[in-house]
Amino acid sequence: MTLCYQRQRQPPAWPYNLFCMIHGHERHGVLDRVRTLAARCGLSTTPHAVLFSGRCFKQRGARYVTGNAGHDAP
Repeated sequence: MTLCYQRQRQPPAWPYNLFCMIHGHERHGVLDRVRTLAARCGLSTTPHAVLFSGRCFKQRGARYVTGNAGHDAP
């Protein structure tokens, strides 16, 4: 697991507030890892969803925005 963070829920479309990032090259490998981690942490029956990105994104680290909701950010 690369990172884990909390965000506000967006019901009804997205009821989850905890996000974790797991990197992998194949979907089945990522899903296996999710199942393993959930079992290890006692979360196998906890509702969850897995999202896959369709492309690679450059990681830029945390960017904190103040004021105008980021419209002035580079």
